[in-house]
Amino acid sequence: MCGEERELRLSHLLPKFIFRWMQNTGGQYLRQVTNPNLRRQDGPKKYLLCEECEQRFSTREDYFSRNVFYPYIDRRQTTFDYDERLIYFLVSVLWRVLADKLDWYEQQNFNFSKELRKAERVWREYLLGEVLVQTTETERTNVSPCLTSCGEHCFPHVRYSRPSSNYYSGRIELAFSDLLR
Repeated sequence: MCGEERELRLSHLLPKFIFRWMQNTGGQYLRQVTNPNLRRQDGPKKYLLCEECEQRFSTREDYFSRNVFYPYIDRRQTTFDYDERLIYFLVSVLWRVLADKLDWYEQQNFNFSKELRKAERVWREYLLGEVLVQTTETERTNVSPCLTSCGEHCFPHVRYSRPSSNYYSGRIELAFSDLLR
């Protein structure tokens, strides 16, 4: 990610705490939809990050697991105060998934490959501390994605509120509606 000549580590595409939780709550092995007969003990990994970049992500993963993931899982807490660490964590997950598949998208000649390459670059620069996430005033005051699938609430509704103009802190509320019933 950083572009330095360093040895790459075998890095989880999604944070390890997610797979640890899945194993602790559902069984010792994980299975993939594409090959359900193959049992795995861990989530997918790729040679993606050097030790220094891995540590950058690790601190934000720890923040997310302690302050959002487990409070939601253990206590069904749905409102969280957040700061830059949450945004960094979310962008780091998006970047890892995109970086893993970017060459494949380009090989398939998808029409949006150029936009994906640009998103990868912008996210990487943000993760390295080189740029801030650029937003418009409308985006700052109206960030409330409602993710649905087939008319059903399959994903969380996310509502943000910011007491100040600081884009990197505030309160977030997750409303999982049908998932909690």
